[in-house]
Amino acid sequence: MPAGYFEQGMAAMRRGDVGAAEALFKRALKKAPRDGRALLMLGNLAVGRGDPRAALDFLRKATAVDPANAAAWVNLGSTQRHLGRPDEAATCYRRALALVPGLAVAHSSLGSVLKETGRLDQAEHHCQEAVRLEPGNADGHLNLGAVRKERGDLAGAEACYREALRLNPELGQAHVNLGLVLQATARADEAIACFGRALELRGAARAARAQLGHAYLARDRYEDAAACYRIALQADPGDWQLRINYGIALAETGSPERLAAMARLKQDHVYANLDEPMALARTLAVGYPVPPEFERAPLDDFFARFDPGAVYAAAWWRERLDAFGPPARGADTMLRGCFAKVFSWSLPDAAALAAVAGFIGGRRLCSHGAGSGYWEYLLQTHHGVNVTAGDLFLHHRFIPMRREDFGQAAVDLGDVVMFAWIIEARNVVDAALNVLRRMAPGQRLILMGDRPDAAGAPRTCGTPALFAHLAEHFTLERSVDLVNFSCLHDGIDCYVRNG
Repeated sequence: MPAGYFEQGMAAMRRGDVGAAEALFKRALKKAPRDGRALLMLGNLAVGRGDPRAALDFLRKATAVDPANAAAWVNLGSTQRHLGRPDEAATCYRRALALVPGLAVAHSSLGSVLKETGRLDQAEHHCQEAVRLEPGNADGHLNLGAVRKERGDLAGAEACYREALRLNPELGQAHVNLGLVLQATARADEAIACFGRALELRGAARAARAQLGHAYLARDRYEDAAACYRIALQADPGDWQLRINYGIALAETGSPERLAAMARLKQDHVYANLDEPMALARTLAVGYPVPPEFERAPLDDFFARFDPGAVYAAAWWRERLDAFGPPARGADTMLRGCFAKVFSWSLPDAAALAAVAGFIGGRRLCSHGAGSGYWEYLLQTHHGVNVTAGDLFLHHRFIPMRREDFGQAAVDLGDVVMFAWIIEARNVVDAALNVLRRMAPGQRLILMGDRPDAAGAPRTCGTPALFAHLAEHFTLERSVDLVNFSCLHDGIDCYVRNG
């Protein structure tokens, strides 16, 4: 190579002088523009400094000038994957394996990308081959464990993660993944220990912090969960799921008076008047553990203004939420943590209530999983809607209800069926589907809750199975947007059962 620039660059790499190495590789490339080795190293350095697009350019040129270099194909595949191009990545890994069939890293990487695209049989085959070829490579066992977890083989996944950790106890992602399996198999304390270990390891702390929060939340250790979420959000303030869970954790903590009020809310009781829920809501607000990054004033001001018997325009709700600051801050989680406990998760504005009442017409509304029954109360008192409601657990509520397991509830074919906030738990979704399957052609359905994201994936409500059933058996007649708390995309969708 002219002037030995490439060799000098490699020497600089060995002594840790990355900047000098990159300059030398560029000088080598200027002298010999088709030097595949320099192109490969420049691509690798671009990956290392977090510039995948520059890496893509170098690595494409490296494979063009030296198509027999399997390492270049593997690195190009990994760059394509980082850029969200799984099919192109898989093609690159296969090119590497065509050149070197026993290249374990290509098998492992191909298996991992096939897992992401749902081709689990092929994914497991390639990950198993990687482990066979290099049984002492901890990353291979880590990838095989991820495939097995995706297939629902939690015992197999656990065995893989434990082997990865036997080979490399400092592999932080293996601690995180093992913790997830332990949590899924109801071993929350062991999961907490795994996440705690991952926190100590470079590169895994960010993921471990959020997962540790989830584990604490599952164990009702709300203050510990809130502390984890607060730190995790400093690193990733745009993570809406973290914000929601942070709010849930905070909502379960606070002063002794607040905790006592929440215990009363779980008792079977119909409010005698509206002073009762307001007194409870104010107690929740006064005792709310306001985080240091938020201010209390907007919360106190809301409950000084709010009348639970009134119906407010959407503009009123927006003004109240705006007082908490930009949605990205998530400070309105304080209001959500009080309002949802006593009233509802969804904010009832006048136009939305009128639209729902119009869709119901003169029919009776049968609300399943009605919770506090606040929306039903407003529809009844302001629009004269004939309401029946039920829930599996009867708590403090605004209207009389029956205790029911709505998965087995009778469906009167003349009723309009309503569901609010079908959480993405399988038993809840299955119960809702049992009701939907018994509905008659032409029967009306009102679904309220957090809508799927832009790609159609469920967020906090429903599952793909629920939305697939709706798409196949129901026609969407009307959609009503709601004023949303930050991190939510709440709305009402009105359907008619197909004939």
